[in-house]
Amino acid sequence: MTRRVTLVAAIVGAFFALAMIRVVLEARSEFSDGEEELAKHDLDRAITHYRRAIQWYLPANPYVERAVGRLVELAQRAESTGNGALALRAWRDLRGALYSVRSFYQPYSEQIRAAERRIAKLM
Repeated sequence: MTRRVTLVAAIVGAFFALAMIRVVLEARSEFSDGEEELAKHDLDRAITHYRRAIQWYLPANPYVERAVGRLVELAQRAESTGNGALALRAWRDLRGALYSVRSFYQPYSEQIRAAERRIAKLM
């Protein structure tokens, strides 16, 4: 009986480990795609990839945190250069991606509030 429980626990643990690895790898892929688009100055596509990276949320996933930072950076840069439409899109995508994250708490709640303030100002 103990061997069966151990085997089942190992299988379940392996399943969760593989799922977590996939989430991190998908977030990394989307973040990398965003970086490539940013390097090509295709800001619309970069924003899309950063949003997708955030949607692969897992606590302590470094690519989610980097994508949040990039979207904030892009939105602020667009505002400072007078590109209100791009800034509004970046803030909205950031807010939407963060609201789509499911957890027992609301991750990045401060960034959501900041995005909502910026969206309200740009509207």
